[in-house]
Amino acid sequence: LVPWIIRMGTHSQFDHAFVILEDGAIVEAEPGGVRLGHLSEYYGCRIAINSAEDMTVQQRSVVATTAKAMIGKAYNDLAIADDGLECLGWHWRWLLSRASGDGEVVCSQMVALAGQAAGLDWRGGAKTTTEVTPAMLARRQGMTPWTYPAV
Repeated sequence: LVPWIIRMGTHSQFDHAFVILEDGAIVEAEPGGVRLGHLSEYYGCRIAINSAEDMTVQQRSVVATTAKAMIGKAYNDLAIADDGLECLGWHWRWLLSRASGDGEVVCSQMVALAGQAAGLDWRGGAKTTTEVTPAMLARRQGMTPWTYPAV
């Protein structure tokens, strides 16, 4: 239900974001927290891959290192609540400030923070990384829809 709500609220076919590392390993934030996983867990799923953005080897390394450093962080339930209310047109600054300051992350926030650490603007127009949604990441230039495994 929650992924469907995210897709409907953000007008996107995407409801999750993660950083792909070497050999298909991924770092993702889920309700249990940030974890190391594998791309094969998304077998048959449609994914938007960052295929055309110019990144140096150093930037790629920083993105991966930053994402891995977040493994074990708690999930940011307040950010999800804030994003949901914002989709309904309700902007509660106090909720956003609480969600931004608790050191927890959601999937798209984690990806945006990893990009930010490498000097890349992956906020998709959001004022803060807390407000970044999977839809914003997927709409960035250079993102290509792809189904795992490649078909």
